[in-house]
Amino acid sequence: ADMRVLLGMSGRAYIMPVEAAPSDSSIPNLNQLLEVAYSNRPDLKAAQQQIQYNQNNLTYQKALATPNLTVGADYQRVGSAFPHYLGAQLLMDLPIRNRNQGNIQSAKISIEQSKTLADQSHLQVEQEIVTALAQYKEALALQQKLSPAYLESIDEISKNAIEDYGKRIIDLVSFIDKIGAYKEAQLNIIDLKNSLFQAQQRLNFVTNSKTF
Repeated sequence: ADMRVLLGMSGRAYIMPVEAAPSDSSIPNLNQLLEVAYSNRPDLKAAQQQIQYNQNNLTYQKALATPNLTVGADYQRVGSAFPHYLGAQLLMDLPIRNRNQGNIQSAKISIEQSKTLADQSHLQVEQEIVTALAQYKEALALQQKLSPAYLESIDEISKNAIEDYGKRIIDLVSFIDKIGAYKEAQLNIIDLKNSLFQAQQRLNFVTNSKTF
């Protein structure tokens, strides 16, 4: 029902799950994962853009520190002490030596802050990848412990229970116990597969790439 709602399907259509083909079970290299993450993670790109923005702001604030020199002319035909008055104007902002120093210092501090935040972001990404890779290795090791002989023996439990009960060799209580054991074993296998799948998707997420 939930899948039908998410897919916008009406009626009583039943969605049959299909088990995906086994994916690559190789263990990716940590340094390669870090390089991919450093290139693809949008939060790291945003941190670098913030550094660039603050550097550009510092350049702009330094440019404002140079006093603006304005030169102009003034002409009045009447209305002054002399007819046809012609004068020159020279304007300069004050103070001359200490202009905009506060904003310049603030821009420098912003650059250092953005660099610190970028370093923290890199460290955060590194730890996320290290943790995700460790979880994948653990899930893969547990998955590899499921030998074909063990999986076959689980299937035999169900087959033997059905055959023995059909032949009246075992009673209903024993049949339910065997089917219960078979069910628990199958659920454990599903949990292991799901843990491996989730670990792979976690690596894809923290690197922002299709590692698996």
